[in-house]
Amino acid sequence: MDGGSIQLAKFIMGLSYMAFGLPYEDNTFDFVHQRYLVAGLQKTQFPAVIRELMRVTKPGGWIELVELDATFSRCGPILQDYLTKVAEMFAPRQLDVLAGTNLVNYVSLAIQKSQFRVKKIVKAMVSMPINWGGPIGDMVATDFKHGFYNMEDSMHKRLGVSRENFKSEVDKMFAEAKDFKAFA
Repeated sequence: MDGGSIQLAKFIMGLSYMAFGLPYEDNTFDFVHQRYLVAGLQKTQFPAVIRELMRVTKPGGWIELVELDATFSRCGPILQDYLTKVAEMFAPRQLDVLAGTNLVNYVSLAIQKSQFRVKKIVKAMVSMPINWGGPIGDMVATDFKHGFYNMEDSMHKRLGVSRENFKSEVDKMFAEAKDFKAFA
C-alpha cells in the first residue's frame, strides 16, 4: 500500500502456476486469497501450492485459504448418494473431499519444507445451510448446484441418470436438502 492507494493483482485462473509458479516476485502481497481447489488439487499438491502462496506474500502478510468439505449433515438419500459417488470419483484422482478439515495439516507440511516462518494459523469451520435459512442458504445452494451441474459429464452415469435428466435430479437434491434442512 502506497500513500493510501491499493494496488490489486490480476486474477489468476487455472492451475498453470502449479508448474510455473505465480507470475509475481517474492514478497509482493500483503494479502493472498485462494479458495475452492478441492476438485483441482491432489492431496500431495496442496503443500506446494501453499508454499507458492507464502513466497508471494510479504513478511507479516496474510494468506486466506477457503476450502469445502464433503461433510454434509441432515442430507436426504438423494444428496447423500450423490456425495458418496463424488467421493468415489475423487478417490482414484487423489482429490481430498475433506480438504477444509485438512488445510492445517497441509499448511504444516508446507512450512516444514520451506524457509518461511508462520506466526499464527487460525482455523474456522463454518456450517452453512443448503437451500434454507434465508439468503445465505440460497447462495450456498446456488453455488453447489452450479458446481454439481458442472460435474454432469463425470457424474450422470455414476448416478444412473441420463444427461437429459441430470439437472432435474440435481434440482431434486436441492429440494430434498431444503426439506431435510441439510447443511455443509
